[in-house]
Parts: sequence; C-alpha cells; structure tokens
Amino acid sequence: MYNEKVSIIVPVYNIENYLPRCLDSLLRQTYNNLEIILVDDGATDSSGNICDNYAKQDNRIVVVHKQNGGLSSARNAGLDVATGEYIVTVDGDDFVAEDYVEHLYTILKENNARIGCCDHYILRSKEQPVEKFVEEAKLKLIPAKEYEFGHVTAWAIMFHKSLLNDNGKLARFDVLHSRTEDMPFLAILISRLHEDEFFVESNKRLYYYIFFRTDSLVHAQNEKKLLVTYEHMYETLKENCNGRKKLFRSSVAWLAVNYCAMLNAFIDNKHCYGKDYRKAKRIVRKHLLSILFSKAPAFYKKRLLLMAISPKLYGKLKARKKDK
Repeated sequence: MYNEKVSIIVPVYNIENYLPRCLDSLLRQTYNNLEIILVDDGATDSSGNICDNYAKQDNRIVVVHKQNGGLSSARNAGLDVATGEYIVTVDGDDFVAEDYVEHLYTILKENNARIGCCDHYILRSKEQPVEKFVEEAKLKLIPAKEYEFGHVTAWAIMFHKSLLNDNGKLARFDVLHSRTEDMPFLAILISRLHEDEFFVESNKRLYYYIFFRTDSLVHAQNEKKLLVTYEHMYETLKENCNGRKKLFRSSVAWLAVNYCAMLNAFIDNKHCYGKDYRKAKRIVRKHLLSILFSKAPAFYKKRLLLMAISPKLYGKLKARKKDK
C-alpha cells in the first residue's frame, strides 16, 4: 500500500468567506498522510487568523505568513517549504472532493507516472447545488513527447517533487505574470519528463472551481491589469517548453484563449478602441486557427471566433442574452 507524504499548497488572500469550506474539504481527505501548507499572502481580512486557528486543530497544517506578493509568489513560498514526495495546489476559495488526493496519488503510482490531473466542476453562482460525481475513472496516458495542453491550471494537478529540480534549476511560478502564470510552470514540469514517461489524465471531477467571485482576478474590472505583456509570456513559454513542439504550439494557443477573457472585459466595459484592446484582438486573430484546432473547450472557441470576427456583434448578442 502506497503511503508517501503529499503536500497541499493553498495560497490565501482575503477569502475569509470561502476559506473554511476549502480547509474542511482538505481535512476530510480519505488520504491521510498530508502536509497542508497555508500561505497567507498578506491578507487584510481575517483569512490569516482562520489559517492559524485551523493549524491549532490539526498538526498536519503548516502556516506561512508573508507580505503580499500575488498568487505566484504565494505558491512559490509553499513550494519552498514543501516536504512531501508529491505536491498539489488548491486555491483557497475553491474546494475538493474527499478522494481528490487519494485518486490523483493512486493513478500516478499505478501508472508509474510523475504528473497527472483530474477534471473539475465549475460553480457559477452561490445558488448552484454542489453535485457529487461517482463516474468510473477513465484514464488517458499521454506520452511526454506527444503532450499538448488540455489542462492549463496549476490546481487539479499532482506532480512528483523530482520535477521541481533539474540539476539545480528550480521550477517556480513567474511572479511577473498576473494571468496565465500556470502555463510556463506546467510547461517546465512536463518538458522534464523523459520521452518514455506519461502524463496521466483522469475524467473524474474532483475539484470544485468557484467562478462567481466578483472580486477575483478573473473578474477584475480594470481590464488593463489583465493584459500582461504577450511577447514576454510567448518567449517564456518558448524557453520553458525545451524544444517540445507540440507542447509549445498548444501553449501558445491556450495563451491566446486567455485573451478571450480580456477581450470580454474590454467589450463589457465598452473600451473597444484603445491600443490594449487592439493588441489583444490581434493576438487572438493571429492564433485563431491554432486555437480552433486546440484542446480548448468548445464554448471558448465559439466565443473567440465571434469576438475575432466582430467584437461589436459579440457585445450586442451578449447584452441581448442578459436582457432575456
């Protein structure tokens, strides 16, 4: 029976209304050999106190208090102190199913793999019921050299600690990026797999992603803050993919998909004429074909296609849908 320690890294910043549910879900895990690292990223609400109170209740919880540095900085602080053989991250406003850790750990061990992911469920409103899924697990074993990005978030992924250090080169999140920061990090991990290794994908929905927070980064009202320097991210991905062509092509497509949210923010705020908007639109149009043939969800592809053809028409259709 496998029983290695698994470190769970939880970045925490001003999420006092969501954090208890997240932590309760972690303490209910069917896999017990855990190290739960709560990184208080300079929270100004009661989140830090909540972390400390939970640590008093369970000795598996480690709390790191630090100055605010953003999501990537918080995750890096967790990686710096993690002692588990395997590592997962859970955002502090989300929560997970009871067998989240056990399932990920088991599929990696049984397939002699160092990295893999499960599926997730999106909660789009506070009123939406939380469903429990009992579907039988179906796995895909994807050869490392053939891997293309289908899962592009740091959460719902488990990886072995050996992928973090390659001859002294540490894999860490890039603190310069406030969006799509997951992809370069994951690109590093996947590019470090040997060609005869596999990335394991499971269809089980064990991660519950909160999408309705109006104060989260995804829903930030200042769209200019979302528009990271594309060229820098492009070069970062090119470097981190280490010559894996399929990995790089799919990462660029997903990078452009992320601009979907930015274009959407521009349109919602009626800022369709500024240079940042035009730049984001050029990026999407440039990679439209690779996006349409990528593993991106169909609803992203439809939205991007309409936005690329006519952002104004997209805005009108969206407004009409809201009015119904």
